[in-house]
Amino acid sequence: MDGHKYVECMAGLRRRFVARAVPLLIAAAVTASATAGPQLLDITEGESGNANMQTRGFVLRVCNGTPRTIWISLASRPTDSSDVWFVLGWWKVGPQGCEELGSFPRPTIYLHAENAEGRQWSGTGAKLCVQMQNFRYAYRRGQACEGVLRGFYQKTIDRSWSSFEWRVTQ
Repeated sequence: MDGHKYVECMAGLRRRFVARAVPLLIAAAVTASATAGPQLLDITEGESGNANMQTRGFVLRVCNGTPRTIWISLASRPTDSSDVWFVLGWWKVGPQGCEELGSFPRPTIYLHAENAEGRQWSGTGAKLCVQMQNFRYAYRRGQACEGVLRGFYQKTIDRSWSSFEWRVTQ
């Protein structure tokens, strides 16, 4: 798989808030409104083996192993059989940095990353619509795309994990 490495993490997490996502800026300065894009996400305490985290969700952390800033978009579904996808972006992760993006439902998460130079870390797990500003929407297959289609990596999260870390590398 080109340009990425998955690292499974099972460490417990303390309560904290994650910063608001920052818009992707390509070729023009775009200012997102205060209500656009992902809002602050409350990450509740969870430890590996905690029944609440096992049934409800997991904490997603993204680490950037590249020398350039990357932007993350992601998608999830309430269940793998659901035809509704929740798609949102963008989170900024600085060079060699890591960010906790929030708590997301199991069992599957879909991930996409790109940088301002046009490099993409995209997979074949799903092809979903993204926008170039902060965005958050519910999507059903066959719905018109009002942005651009991007490929997403698919990762199934084990029930016993309280967190998962995706490392984006050269």
